[in-house]
Amino acid sequence: MKTLAQRNKPKPTRARVAIVGAAGSIGEALCRELSRMYDILAVTGIETRASAGEREPHVAWRHCDLFSLNELTRILAGSKFAIFLAHSGLPNSRFHQANCGDMDLLMAENFARAAEINGVEHIFCLRSLLPAATMRQEAQNRHHQIGEVLASYRTPLTVLCSSLVIEPGSAIIRLIRNLVSQSRFLPVPEWSLHKMQPIATHDLAQAFAHCLCQPARFTGNFDIGGPDILDWQQFLEKTAELLDCQPGISQVGQLSPSQYARRLRRIRPGAHPEALQLFVENLQFDSIASDNPLQQILQPTLQPALTALQQAGNNEGLRQAVRFRRKLIHRHDEQLRSANTVRSIQRVRLPMGRDAAWLSKRYFNWLTAYLHPLVRCSEHPDSSNFIRITCLGICLLQLELRPERSSSERRIYFITGGLLASRARNQRGRMEFREVLGGRYAMIAIHDFAPALPWHFYLATQAAMHRFIMGVFQKYIESRQG
Repeated sequence: MKTLAQRNKPKPTRARVAIVGAAGSIGEALCRELSRMYDILAVTGIETRASAGEREPHVAWRHCDLFSLNELTRILAGSKFAIFLAHSGLPNSRFHQANCGDMDLLMAENFARAAEINGVEHIFCLRSLLPAATMRQEAQNRHHQIGEVLASYRTPLTVLCSSLVIEPGSAIIRLIRNLVSQSRFLPVPEWSLHKMQPIATHDLAQAFAHCLCQPARFTGNFDIGGPDILDWQQFLEKTAELLDCQPGISQVGQLSPSQYARRLRRIRPGAHPEALQLFVENLQFDSIASDNPLQQILQPTLQPALTALQQAGNNEGLRQAVRFRRKLIHRHDEQLRSANTVRSIQRVRLPMGRDAAWLSKRYFNWLTAYLHPLVRCSEHPDSSNFIRITCLGICLLQLELRPERSSSERRIYFITGGLLASRARNQRGRMEFREVLGGRYAMIAIHDFAPALPWHFYLATQAAMHRFIMGVFQKYIESRQG
């Protein structure tokens, strides 16, 4: 029998780990595995997932606009550690004018700032394992810039770099299963015959667990991989063997990466095109884990990653989880269509010695000069801007500066009125000028804007005009370099 002192002894507290971008299959698997040791705050930009409630003990789901620094700062309060898994694989508005890399970069910038503001002790992220030496410059920049942004603040950072993660419920793994089971003939491009080292989700979770237990020891970049090293053709052959399928698999030379991506999309029409493009791009490089202390610790207990593929066919719990996610994503898409919001992000290289405050003033001055004499931008004493039709005096857009959320490196204007903005639905529409990557670049972003024009008319007119104007402004800023 326990003594009174033993009964009154406080239970050891569990540290809180925030997983930002937790709604994906890998994120949910990490929540499940890490909740055995930590209280998990599962943060997602998908409101339908957060409102669905908890499916695991010690996991609390919260919705957050990952493009809002204020919201993310509030959400991360009280977290000891934070893991960044967010990516733009799912739509976050009904229409966007932005590439996935820039959206991911802006979310990573918000995450790193929010972690520093809240005194988070350590941050972690998962990135693709790719060799920088053989990558194209554009792909290399996109690959490394997320880590660069996360490391640019004072919070210590651990980056786990892995090859393909074998999570049976993930979109890529379901694509591979369908590819093998539904095809009589599987062409394998010669350029895809590079070595990969896939890792099972369980082993990925163990890697995170080791790093969370000893964050100071595992600060920096660490490659991780499973016990098997094979190329894409061998991967497909082993998958076919595990699934008891016999498609014809052979190498072909006349199949470009873009053609192969289109072929994969025909297998899964709902797959995100940029996610498929990134997957195909990763097939063009070796992704082998280099020797390091973390990989050495994992090595004795690593599981054959491909055996996890078998679970997708005979695991009823997994099938239910996939159906559950599909239902939530369908509802998420319906919400986006109902909200009719727009996101637009353009990156510009800042001239030496210039900041976001300079860029915002330059933009409005340039817009007046470029659209003269049709449109005029006028700045009020409070630095708010009104974009008007010159001859009629009609206000097209009213942008109100929020000084409490602005600085020289970040300017926030809320879209509070104007003929082109919906009064009823435009509750969160805002325009942001934000420095990133140490001030080398700036993002000009419009978030959650609800247009007043009928949707398809908006796409054909205002959206097309905005894309054109931003392209011209990007070239104008480029011309001022040096």
